[in-house]
Parts: sequence; C-alpha cells; structure tokens
Amino acid sequence: LRKPGFWVWIAGSLLFLVPVLVWNMHHDWITAQHTSGHFTSPPVGMLKRLSRFGEFLAGMFGGGTPVTMALFAAVLVLAASRFRWIDRRARYLFCFSGLPMAGVLGLALVQRVQPNWPAGFVPAGLVLVCGWALGPIAGLRPLNAGQLALRRAAVVGAVCVLVTYLLPFGFGLQGSRIDPAARLRGWREVGQTADAAWRKLPSAQDTFLVTTTGRTAASELAFYLPAQPRAFVWNATGQILSQY
Repeated sequence: LRKPGFWVWIAGSLLFLVPVLVWNMHHDWITAQHTSGHFTSPPVGMLKRLSRFGEFLAGMFGGGTPVTMALFAAVLVLAASRFRWIDRRARYLFCFSGLPMAGVLGLALVQRVQPNWPAGFVPAGLVLVCGWALGPIAGLRPLNAGQLALRRAAVVGAVCVLVTYLLPFGFGLQGSRIDPAARLRGWREVGQTADAAWRKLPSAQDTFLVTTTGRTAASELAFYLPAQPRAFVWNATGQILSQY
C-alpha cells in the first residue's frame, strides 16, 4: 500500500467509471434501480427453479462452447478441492473466477440468471485452465498439453469464428436462422419505415413513441429514427426493467 503504482492503478480504474456515474447522476441512478430488480423476482416452485438453472447452464455451455466450459468447470472444481495446496497464482485466479461463479450458481437456483452475467469471471478461469494445460499447478495434476497444442487450439478457434461469421455472406444466408449477426440487421430500414409513418401523423413533433417489445426496439428506434426522439417502453409490471 506504500507503493504509488498501486494507487495510480486504482485511480486509473476508477476514471473509467466517471462517464457511467455522470450519466446515472442525470438519470435518477437508473442502473442501480434496474440491477436491484434482478433480485426481486417473484417466488416460484422448485421445478421452475431447476428448469431455470438448467437453462442457465445450457446458455453458458452453448455460448462458451461445451469443451471450453467443461475444462473451465473441471479446473475450478479441482482448484476448489485442492485450494490449501495450490500456489498463490492459482489461488488468485480462483478467487476471481471460482468464488464468484459459485455465487452465480447459487443465485441461478433462486431466480433466472442470464448467461452473460458471469462473463467477467470467465477470463481468470481460462487463464487458470491454460496454466493447468501447460504444466503443473501445485496440487493439480497437469494436462501437459504443451504450447503447440494450445497454439493449434487457438488457430482452430479463430478459423471456426471466421467460418461462423463469414458463411452467411457467401451463400445468401443473410438474415436466416443460422446467421449469427441476424439481430444486427435491418434496424436502419425499420427506423426509416417508422419515420415515414410517424411523419404522416397530424402533429408528429408532439407525438411520443411507445414500443411494446422491450428495450431492444426502443433503443434501436431512438437511435435510427432521423429525429432521434425519446422512446418509451410500455411496462405494467411496476418494476424498472431498463432506462426506457
């Protein structure tokens, strides 16, 4: 704590929060109110809880690929069972991955948890996986895959990503169910169509815009309508679900 580098690091990290804090100050701290809504879901039965828990696991393994997430889970379980014997580096990585993941898993048994919520805990766990793959981490039996194997895995992953995102462009599959970028397409056209209908209203400038399909449509219309009007979401739940 006596070293200036530590405090420079803390100050630099906090600087990135300044725009978020300023925005929230001018919007009634909506982020905090929205986040608190994640922990006030209505009670459900055990069967529904288990169904949501399975849905969360499926989303994690689907989004992170089954092999990667299986290795991730296996190494975290190993590290937890051997925590007293693993070295400081492994403990450090486990504390930024395994411990918070345990909390998320517990939360997933209580309410619906989206697969992206624990995304911030995955990088440290993947570093731990790579360390385990390359050599021994005190107390953990290594995979001993070697750097060549990891390089090959990285190349295969990069090729798969390129194929996944470029395939729809070469075979006329844009916007189809197998197009991973389908949700990004068409919003400019939606904005133009909505703007044409909006301008036909008797007093367009005095008419506010309401959508019923959630914050995605509201945010896209707020951005892509040429006048960029303030958009609203119909919400009869009494809970703050987004800034709209």
